[in-house]
Amino acid sequence: MPHRLKFIDDLLLVEVSGRFDRSALDALAETIVECEADLCRSPDRLTDLSAVVHVTVKADDLRSVLERRFSAYPPFNAFRHALVGATPLQYGMSRMYQILNTSPQTEMEVFTNREDALGWLRPDRAPRLRRELSLLE
Repeated sequence: MPHRLKFIDDLLLVEVSGRFDRSALDALAETIVECEADLCRSPDRLTDLSAVVHVTVKADDLRSVLERRFSAYPPFNAFRHALVGATPLQYGMSRMYQILNTSPQTEMEVFTNREDALGWLRPDRAPRLRRELSLLE
């Protein structure tokens, strides 16, 4: 499963595509930890799963990654995390992640499209961010 991280202003965009299994989940989690290690604060983020085509991740896989991530590397600050799942499977997996995430530092919502996610994350800058994202596609 390929994944790509990039910053748009102070927002971390995480794009996930292809097959999503335990090894892909571990690789993504490691990449995010490496990215945040160089920062002085945990950024708000948008994780877009709409290009994922096959999922074999289980609830225990998500729970394990969350526990490992927050015990070894807790967030510096409170942050918002929007997840985008366009299909019922992607949306359901995103909701499962939201439910399993017990970090009081993370305010998380699940959406079916990027536009609504950006509106929640950055209501004052959503139109400009939407334009910037469309230029990156």
